[in-house]
Order: sequence, then C-alpha cells, then structure tokens
Amino acid sequence: MRQRTFMIVVLIILLAILGGLLLLYLKISQPPADVTGKAQVKGVDWVRSIYGYGRRPAEMFNSPIGVGVDSRGRIFAADSQNGRVLIFRTDGSYVGKLGKSGLTKGSIALPQGIDVGPNDNIYVTDTKRQVLMVFGPDLRFKDEIHGQTPLSVWATRDKIYLTTMQHVVVLDPSLRVLEKWGKRGKAIGDFDFPHGVVVLKNGLVVVSDGNNMRIQALMNGKGQAAWVLGAPPGSVFTKSRIFGLPGGMCLDGNQNIYVMDPLSSTVHVLNDKGKQLGEYGEFGQEDGQFNYPSDIAYTGTDEFVVSDTFNNRLQIVKIGGGAVSTTPPQSLWDRLKDFWWCGLLALLLLLAMLIVFFRRRGEVQPG
Repeated sequence: MRQRTFMIVVLIILLAILGGLLLLYLKISQPPADVTGKAQVKGVDWVRSIYGYGRRPAEMFNSPIGVGVDSRGRIFAADSQNGRVLIFRTDGSYVGKLGKSGLTKGSIALPQGIDVGPNDNIYVTDTKRQVLMVFGPDLRFKDEIHGQTPLSVWATRDKIYLTTMQHVVVLDPSLRVLEKWGKRGKAIGDFDFPHGVVVLKNGLVVVSDGNNMRIQALMNGKGQAAWVLGAPPGSVFTKSRIFGLPGGMCLDGNQNIYVMDPLSSTVHVLNDKGKQLGEYGEFGQEDGQFNYPSDIAYTGTDEFVVSDTFNNRLQIVKIGGGAVSTTPPQSLWDRLKDFWWCGLLALLLLLAMLIVFFRRRGEVQPG
C-alpha cells in the first residue's frame, strides 16, 4: 500500500511538471505579432506591426515591398512573394485584397511598387507581368501599360513618373508615354536600378538611384540636377558612402524626403534641398527595428508605414525628433524571467528523481 501511494505522489509531481513545461512552450512560442515589447531605437517610435490578416501562413505577409496610403487612411501593401496586394486600415484592421492574382490583364502576379495619387487612384508595378496597373478609388481595375522592368511609381495630378531598371518614364494620366529620362550609367541624369521616386511641389523629380547609391533631384530629362546626395562608390565595401542602398521614398507634409535604406536597415530624412536631417533605425526583429526595409509611405498625420521586408511585416512608426520608446528590447531572458514557477517545477522533478533513486537503493539488499 505504501509503495502504491508513493508511486501516485511521484506520478502527480511528474504530471504537474509536464503541464508546466507545456504552458511554458505555448507562452514562448507565440508568433511575433503578439510580442508587446519594442526596441529602444532613437528616432523611431513604434506604433504597431501588421503581419497579415490571420495566423495561417497563407494569411501572412511574405516579403512585402511597396506600400502606399490613400486619403481614407487605407494602406496598400505589395505582398510580393504571395502575388497580391493587401489592404489594411492604419489601426491594423484588414480591409481586403486589391484586384485578383494571376497573369491575365488587370491581374497581379509579382507586385513591386505602389503609389496612391492625389485622386486616390492606386498605381501598382508588377515585375513579373512587366506592367504598370491603375485601380480606381473603388478598387476596380482601370488600365495598364506594359514596360520593361517597372520598379517604382509616383503620380501627380497631371503626370505619372515610373522608374525602370535604367529610365525614368514620364506618362500622362491616360498612360501615354511623354518622355524617357536617362539611360543606364553613372553620369548625372543616368540611373542604375532606381528604387524610388517622388516629386516635390517645386517640380523637382527626386530619384533614389539604387546601385549608384545616391539621390538625384532632377529638373528635367536632360541630366540637369538641382542637387545630388551620394555618389557611385568604388565598391559596396566603400566605407565613406552615405547610403547602403537607397530604396523607396515618400514625402511628409513639410516636403521632407524619407529614404529607406534596406542594407543599413535605416531611414534617411532630407529636406527639399538635399540637406541631411537625420538617419534613424537599426537592424533587428523587435518592434521598431528593421530588416531590409524596402519602402515607406506617409499616412498624412505624424505616422509612417514601413514595409519591413525580411521581417515579413508592415510597421507603423513615428520618425525623427529623437523620439525614443520607453520599453527595452526583449531578450530571451526577458521573456523567461516571469516564469519563476518553472524553476520550482524543476526542483520538484529533481526531488522526485532523488526520492525514486534512494528508495530503490534502499530496496536493494546486499547479496
């Protein structure tokens, strides 16, 4: 009877330990979308992260690239590797999908760049179908034009500026080509994989000239520039360069220019004359950190949407002004230290093992 009681006690202890370990596993294996800690990053004040519209893999982002925001506060995000454009509100709630996936006219296959024009038309470049597509504010497909490797797009009231591997193509609202600026090269007015474009109120066309690692503020298509920041380096290992790889861009209400830098995992802020106002951000996976951030869009308030590509999410953040979040980044110890009871369970397990060991030892009689 005593032996049976002893085994029941040991079994209860072991079951309690097993239950505790299961609970610990469930707690620390929750997906990143549920992480409430945010990194302490100077100049980046995290608001929220959006990983998708559900928890299943098919409902989550896979390498988002382009991002845009319309006047209603709807966020359009190019979920590139999933071949779709997802729509959210700035509070993170899901709205739906833009268009349909596929290879037919008006379909989305591999979306890259996104812009929302002054009239809330949505412009999407697709590098697989080699097209620029236009959708209306009602989300219905309107028109498209084929082009060679369309990358990024910026729409004004009377013109559309489309970057390709080696040109800036200027179109009218009906998608008729008006001009082609530049060629592939390193001279001012030429380009090498321009990742982004914005147009200032003074008419300057600002191009993020990716592989040339510079920003060009062009007055026209004749190679005349108001200013240039950065220069083609001797190699990617040149330490004196300003940009790691200038990427997507946006403007705020004061005509300041925000340039994402995927290789540096930062955002550069410039004024409309090309003066550097700051560089913010750092590499990492915590909220407020970036991992190859490709594009950025201004919400119209004091917040920005960043496509945090290799972290497979969008982040809504406030940028600049030295804003520093008050919550330190969560290390593994930060996530485990509240589970003090796990230590107690481990002690109980050790106690049970010692009891069994010494009891069995006592039962063994010398021969």
